[in-house]
Amino acid sequence: MAKLNKPRWVVQMDWLDKETYWGLSDSERKDVNTFQNLSKAINHHHKVIEENDKLLKQLQKDNAKRLDKIRLNQLKASPIFRKIEYLKAEHEIDVYYMETLRKNKVRNKEENRHLHKEFIIAEYPKCYIKYRTKNLANTKTIILKSQRFENLKLLKEVCPKWYRSIGESLNGEELNSNKLKIAMVELTKPVIKRILANQFKEIAEGRVILNFDLLLKEMAKMKL
Repeated sequence: MAKLNKPRWVVQMDWLDKETYWGLSDSERKDVNTFQNLSKAINHHHKVIEENDKLLKQLQKDNAKRLDKIRLNQLKASPIFRKIEYLKAEHEIDVYYMETLRKNKVRNKEENRHLHKEFIIAEYPKCYIKYRTKNLANTKTIILKSQRFENLKLLKEVCPKWYRSIGESLNGEELNSNKLKIAMVELTKPVIKRILANQFKEIAEGRVILNFDLLLKEMAKMKL
């Protein structure tokens, strides 16, 4: 802080004694009294400024030390923060199961195998799981087998207990029924959470692809 210099007109009034003071006119004594009061006020404020300046300098030193502590703590916290971010994936995850029918145009063939310009509409089923965490930039998709019965057949092999109690009944469910979605999410969510908890960094960086094969492999380990 810049030091405030006292103005030149702030002077000591040693020349003024009682006899001289009372020899002045009322107007002059009034000016002298006013000047003395102002001079005292100025000196007082200068003293307070100097004291506060010392306090500010000490506070600046304290703040500099605290900033250095913040910097050191941030260095220590950064690797732990990254671990916590990965750990959060185990607890903060949304999983969705979907089935769609994709319509495509297909050229019709006659017996002589010559192609005609006539087209027919064919429906191609598609099954997939979507998952999202607080730490992944976008929603990720796990493509399953096209037909539901194919997926349930594979799940029957790796999750026999689940299939006997729940999976077998899903064959007759309508497209995207609530029972179907809930059952598939309840089955796959803990498996996805387990995979992410162990390999979140690799999956987030694209070094490991979370696909249906990896799901089945983890399910087999969990003996569902």
